[in-house]
Amino acid sequence: MTSSPLSPSVSERSQSEQSNPERELELEQEVTASITADDPSQIDSLVKPEKTCPDTESNKSGNMSPELEELNPVYLPKEYEMLPEQFDLAEFPESYKQNNVKEARLLDYCENFRRQYTNLCPDRTRLLLIPENECGLEKFVCTTLNPTQLSYPELYTWDGAASLVADFLEFVPLVPSTELPKRLLSPATTVKIQKGTCFEYATLLCSLLLGVGYDAYVVSGYATRECCYMDQTRLISPYVKREEKRVSSEEETDSRKYMIRPPRDLTSQFEQACLAKELQAEAERARLEKEQAELEEEEACKPPRDPLYGLRVHAWVLVLAGKREVPESFFIEPLTGIAHPLDTPLYLGIESVWNANNYWVNMQDCSTGIAHMEYNLDNGLHWEYLLPSGSIRGKSGTMDLEFGRSQLTDTSDWAREAMQVQSTLNFELISHDSTQSSHIAMPTTISIQHHPAPQNLSGTGYQTSDYGDALKARGTAGKQIASLEDKLLLMDLPPSWTLPIRIDQEAYEFRYPKGHKTTLYRRCKAEVFAPFSAPDGVVFRLTNYTDREWKHPIDVLEKFKQRADKLIQRYTVIKTNRTTETFDHGRQTSHLAEHCFVRQHHGPQTYRSMTFYSSARVDGLQKREQTPTTMKEHFVGRADRMYYREVLFGAKVKKFGPAQMAKESDGSALVCVTTSSQLAIDKIIERFSRNPSVEADDDVAERIFHIVEDRILLTYHIGEDRIAACTREFIKPPPSDDRRNTIQLHSDTHTSFQVSRCTFSEGHLHSINAGCINPETSRLDSPIFDVSL
Repeated sequence: MTSSPLSPSVSERSQSEQSNPERELELEQEVTASITADDPSQIDSLVKPEKTCPDTESNKSGNMSPELEELNPVYLPKEYEMLPEQFDLAEFPESYKQNNVKEARLLDYCENFRRQYTNLCPDRTRLLLIPENECGLEKFVCTTLNPTQLSYPELYTWDGAASLVADFLEFVPLVPSTELPKRLLSPATTVKIQKGTCFEYATLLCSLLLGVGYDAYVVSGYATRECCYMDQTRLISPYVKREEKRVSSEEETDSRKYMIRPPRDLTSQFEQACLAKELQAEAERARLEKEQAELEEEEACKPPRDPLYGLRVHAWVLVLAGKREVPESFFIEPLTGIAHPLDTPLYLGIESVWNANNYWVNMQDCSTGIAHMEYNLDNGLHWEYLLPSGSIRGKSGTMDLEFGRSQLTDTSDWAREAMQVQSTLNFELISHDSTQSSHIAMPTTISIQHHPAPQNLSGTGYQTSDYGDALKARGTAGKQIASLEDKLLLMDLPPSWTLPIRIDQEAYEFRYPKGHKTTLYRRCKAEVFAPFSAPDGVVFRLTNYTDREWKHPIDVLEKFKQRADKLIQRYTVIKTNRTTETFDHGRQTSHLAEHCFVRQHHGPQTYRSMTFYSSARVDGLQKREQTPTTMKEHFVGRADRMYYREVLFGAKVKKFGPAQMAKESDGSALVCVTTSSQLAIDKIIERFSRNPSVEADDDVAERIFHIVEDRILLTYHIGEDRIAACTREFIKPPPSDDRRNTIQLHSDTHTSFQVSRCTFSEGHLHSINAGCINPETSRLDSPIFDVSL
């Protein structure tokens, strides 16, 4: 029987071979020879690795090339916290320490399948069928899965569950990376210790997905070095916002009948054409330079050659389409929680997949990758199931009936034994036309001449004599065939032996094993923190760098939660120290929404921009822009219809004199009270929107207070049939503390421009003047720089 060439092509190594030092050294020499096959000149430069113990290997690895260092079985790219070697057996129930009758029978069934699989497919690597658990007891991988639905809404979707598993656990790499683990922890233990290998990651994630109705499977196969070590330093950060392509739309031309003719264009069309060509050439040159820079960047970020490419073992999750309205099948990388298509280059080969019900072995050729693979697990040509389920009638859609009758009518013992091997490995009888695919390499049927009958198959889930009893119970060949087609091939799969998966509220909210998690991307570093774990309340920090060594930062984005000042985000540009802070609703006094400022500059004489929640403020302030000489404010929804105010400052007023002394609140001592210099206000400009209930000549559009010149200028709205606006100017009278003094209007203190012929009485002018003086006084008395932060 021929086996399927599965990439990577790895020779079958038994337990004794894997632990043999001579075999490991031989494997390293073979891989080293393959490295230098393309370039013989490298043979002299390579240093022959010496077999040393793990304790002294790190001391001698400095003299080796990086490729040879990776050939070391205990090589790791950095330091990791490994899984505990032993567990306290008293903490686990009896299901962890011993197998019941059903489990023992299932282990014998798996051992029989493994033995026949090894004999029939000697070139294939061993399968992960019955690894040890925490107590050193062998358990079937399908029973290690425990479908569970937790009460957290986030875990009801695949992306939420994948994100939680990636954040909740601490990654532990496989050592060595080219061998399957000998131990597989239960999901409950993985949640308890919050760490595990890729197989523990995939087992926990698959259990959560199965619990909420997804058609999920754990995949055992091979992946790239970066995927196996969760190395994302060469990937573009998913948090970087890509530049949106702006589509230039043609401006709509004004189609009015009467239009003012534009001035005659006197520019040279030849010069315009030359300028357009220069601009086009410059744009094309910039585009080519950008593409060249991107190609150089991609080339520089390519990972170095992996001497164990295609040999590194990895586990991930497969989600098939159908259930939970999943439109198409996809992979989930459990270490990162990111979904990948079925043709992703991260995964290089697949050995087997399993869920909580059955185990399937891949029989498709993966020598060129997995892009062409099919995931119809009911197809016996592509997937070999371990546990029989259903009936032969449902599994024989492609059976050659004549060949089947010839086999079924032969009731000799050795024929039934041969049929038992086929049913155990699910080697279906197929037509000759279905074996023509170039990507299919299916084991051939066991023949009478070449394969003797097996002597002992008592370890299977059902006895071989069942076939003989079924055949003897019928009198004719037709009845015999019908009886066998209706024969149920069910294996009594025991329930999961693991404890229930429980994540308490505190652990769920804390989320990360150490309260924080750092991920390095290409020129980017992302840090996530558990709520309340950082003193300043930060939960996320993203830092962009100019170099790939993460030494020269460009900007920093921080996100906060549960702060008293309602700060939720802060963005800082390192070079200019320009900081933009964003606040949530509910900030006291000012109701500030966004604050943009330069961190090095303090005080009122600085560039500052503030945005407020105008609906929560009494004055309707929406935005304030401040410079050393001006302050602009924008309002919304004010009763007086003011929408804009601008304050212009003059020279700084310096105050001289001895410092004043004052007592503290408890009267214990005297403290020095100094007065800082203040900015002098030169002008205040206020603008108002149109009030339809008032005549345009009486509706003020702009009011200007000239503080230094003691003048007030009013400009009214323009009427519908007018082309000019009315204006009035008042000269402010000198201040007086005597309330009996009245405002005196003289011809030289009041000027106006009136569009209409109607005139105002002197009392009306007095009221206008007083209405302007009172707001000016209130503007000067109230603090311009109110509490807005």
